[in-house]
Amino acid sequence: NLMMQELNKGNYLWVVRQLEKFLKGKLIAPSNHQKMIKNCFENIYASQGKISVEAAGLETGYSSRYIQKLFERYKGKSFQYYCRLSRLHYALQFSKRRDKTKFTELAYEAGYYDQTHFIKDFTGFTGLAPKKFFVEEHLYISQNTASGVPFKKNVNQ
Repeated sequence: NLMMQELNKGNYLWVVRQLEKFLKGKLIAPSNHQKMIKNCFENIYASQGKISVEAAGLETGYSSRYIQKLFERYKGKSFQYYCRLSRLHYALQFSKRRDKTKFTELAYEAGYYDQTHFIKDFTGFTGLAPKKFFVEEHLYISQNTASGVPFKKNVNQ
């Protein structure tokens, strides 16, 4: 291995530069990937999470499999994960506009197939069942961030 040979020779500066090049290549996505991912995020937000990866593929001109790979590689989560998060965000925003919302109504309004899927996503993202979250007034949406994305509460606190 060339790196080991250079390390053994004491050529540390060369090794550091090679590592920097390698890491920069891993951290910075090529601009066409960034644009495609940004476009996908805009579509996810505009559709309130109700877009499929196949529809995003048609919109961007990339295959759905390629989009999935890029999301996993550059964002660390699947395309569908961000759709689910956006749907939940919309549901929480919708619930804030209503004094009292039935969970079934909230689930359908946010684009869930049924209340069970809504509860599963809600519990997965917040760590609390919706009833407990709303009854105990645990509406954990950051008012100071542009995204307003809910976060998981550490229930041990």
